Parts: sequence; C-alpha cells; structure tokens
Amino acid sequence: MAFHCSLQADHARIKALHEAQIYFRTRECSELVMKWGSGIFARQKVFTAQELLRWDLDAAENVLALRMVRMPPKEARLKTYLLSRPKGGNFDSLQEILAIFSAGVVQLGAPMRGVAIYRVLVVINPYSGRRHANQVWQSVAEMFSLAGIETDCHQTQHAGHARDILRECELSLYNGVIAVGGDGTANEVLTGLLENSLNLERGEGAPASPPFGIIAAGTDCTLAKFISSTDPLAAARAIIRGCEVRPMDLLQVQHGDEQRYSACGVGWGIPGHIARDSESLRKTFGVHRYTISLLKNLVHLNPVAGTVRIRPAIVDEEMKLKPCGPSCDICSLPMGEMAGDREEEETVSGKFLFVACLKTEKTSCPFVHLADGCLDAFLVEDLNLLDLAHLYLSMGPDGKHMDNGNFKHWKAKSVTIIPDDRSDHLNFDGEAGEGIGTTVSVLPRVCQVFFAQ
Repeated sequence: MAFHCSLQADHARIKALHEAQIYFRTRECSELVMKWGSGIFARQKVFTAQELLRWDLDAAENVLALRMVRMPPKEARLKTYLLSRPKGGNFDSLQEILAIFSAGVVQLGAPMRGVAIYRVLVVINPYSGRRHANQVWQSVAEMFSLAGIETDCHQTQHAGHARDILRECELSLYNGVIAVGGDGTANEVLTGLLENSLNLERGEGAPASPPFGIIAAGTDCTLAKFISSTDPLAAARAIIRGCEVRPMDLLQVQHGDEQRYSACGVGWGIPGHIARDSESLRKTFGVHRYTISLLKNLVHLNPVAGTVRIRPAIVDEEMKLKPCGPSCDICSLPMGEMAGDREEEETVSGKFLFVACLKTEKTSCPFVHLADGCLDAFLVEDLNLLDLAHLYLSMGPDGKHMDNGNFKHWKAKSVTIIPDDRSDHLNFDGEAGEGIGTTVSVLPRVCQVFFAQ
C-alpha cells in the first residue's frame, strides 16, 4: 500500500514543501518509508515503529502531524513531519497505514517489556552534574506527553531526599520510576525502591517495585551507559518504546554500622581519593572534576594499606568472558542455576592502588552482568607509574588487560575491605565514605530496570 501526499518538516533539510510517497518496506509493517524528489534530488527517510510517538489529524487544516524520535548515529532528535492532503485526495489510506504502523509499536514493544506504561514517577536532582537536570527533563517531557504517559515529577531538595521520596511513596500508583541525574541520584532512587519493597511496618507486605529507568544529567552516568544511553532523548525513547524490562542485582554495603546499597560499585585507593577530592573541585572544574582528580592521583601515586578478603563465586570459566547484552543468557538463568559460592575466602594484604567491587562498570571489568548474582572484584597492588600506565592504556572491551599479572580479578559473592587508615576513603557510586571496615555482597534480582543497550 502506498500513499501520495505533500511533506514538510520542522528542520532545515525538509523545510520546503515536497510531493512525497509513503509506503511500508517490510511485511511486518515495522518500517515506514517516505520518498520525495526525483533524479539526483531524490531523497528518502526510513522510520521504525519504535520511533513513532504520536500522530494527529487536523481535518479542518487538511494536515496530518507525525511526531517522531529520530535515531541518527550521533544523538537522538525529536522531529515533527507534516503531511498535507493533495488537491482532490483524502487521508483515508494514509490513516490506515499509520494505524497499522501504530499497532506495530505495541506489538514490538509489549512482548519485550511485559508491562504497559501509563504513569511514571520522575525524581529530578537539580544539583546533579552541570546542574541542568531540569533542562534535561524539559527536553524529553514532551515525548512522554505525546505517548500518553502521565508523569508525576518531584525535585530533590537535599542529599538523601530521593531516597526518602521513594521510600514513602505508594508504588502501586506507578508502573515506572525515572531518575533524572547521575549515579548518585540513581543510587538513592534504587535504595528507596528497595527499602520501600522491604518495608513491612505498614502491614502491607512487600510491594513489587515498578521498573527503574535513568535519564542522564550527571557527571559520569555509569549506570545509564550500561542499561540504556547517556543521550536523554534516546534514553526516554527506550523507556517509552521497545525496551526490555530486566531484573537487576544490587550491592548491599555494610559500612561500619551503616547499611547502604549500590547500583554501580564500591572502590578504594585511587577511586576513594577521587571521591574525596571531587566536591572541592566541583565549583572550579564542574563535570571534569573526576578527570582532574584522576590525573592528579596518577601523577602523585598514593597507595592505601590494608586487607581485602574475597569470597569467590563458582562460575564456569567460559561464562567469565561472556559480555552482557540484550536477552542475555546468563542474566536469564533461573535463580537456582545462578553461580554458587565457595566456603573459603581468599585474603590479600598489603598496599593497593585500586580495589573495586563492581556491578555495572564496564571499562575495567567488561564482562560484568546485570543479574548474574555476582559482583566483579579486582585489585591492583602498588605499582610504578610506567607499569600502571601500561595497564590503564590496555583496558578495553575485549578484556585483554585482565590477563595482565598486575590486574587480579574475581567473580565474587562478597568482598570485605579493611583499611589500616580511616582517612583512606572509599567510593560509593561517586560519594566518599570513611575508611572503615566495609563488606560488599550481592542481592540478586531485587529490582527491575528498563534495559535497551
């Protein structure tokens, strides 16, 4: 089926009015093609079902408006395409085409997602990163409105506020929770979700947590890189259209007498120095403060002293080198078939430049998994600058650096870090914590996330 119309768009490449043809390219009606021009001026655009947010017909003006999220190679764009009726024509066949195309959106998204989204809770941290989280949310809010999704927005006022909002809210009112901020904001929201689900004081049992998504507006946004995208429009599109809902492990952290949770990881050594320095550098260097602090600590290597105890997981050697991705075989294993744990611990004492327990950070541990019931632990003992630079430069998605003898790696169930000096801070998802005895363990599949790598 094809339809002839006049085409105009809200961007420079299609500002002028063109005579266009619209038709399906696939039998499943999941791709729509617009063609206009002729000869050397012929052009075409291909749209997927997931890119269509909404279409509206203005019969009085003879105009059909399509709102699309275009996904070019660099970054997403929200576009409007106006189709006007040719003289003597009608919109019946075009409406039929778009009705089929809209149905394709539901058919493609629903089997992966398993849940319809109609109302989401949005937690915005205006102090995150460059302090432009409100502007980031405004850039994507229209997409949710166009898709018919109601948004209940809350602004955080102080540290820990996001955690309080989620801990006290009525989760049954929402079928999605979105954090607009960085890793610290995401960690607070996930902590509040978990504490809400486990809070039995209301006598209501443990409510099921709605899926969590993140729209990046922070400094590093490690979790956003892992589960979706740091491009706000692309991340919003993933939540609205065609992403998976996947279970995710969280890290339970016993930091002295305080219990907290982590979505990305816990670090000690140089990661702790970076977290300690970052706030003092925020005003001067903004989002570049972590890079500045890293360079400072690499130039003046300052190892930390203490003991690290690791309880390794029982994992097949081949599974250690499988990356996580869409429809991951490892993350979809039944709970009873997940990695077991060994009774004996491994203990390493001495001086360290890096100690890390990671869940979603893929630069140093490219084979971390969202829901394998394990954490990835690694340590780097005291090295000279040349050897450290060689190790650092070899890090990549192929994981070749993991064969370096100076990089010791484990798939683990728990790790205990015992610093000799309380001033050697730890790093909890970018936040600094005092250098005291800390145990990091895995809580398998305690929350759900919108996943669209």
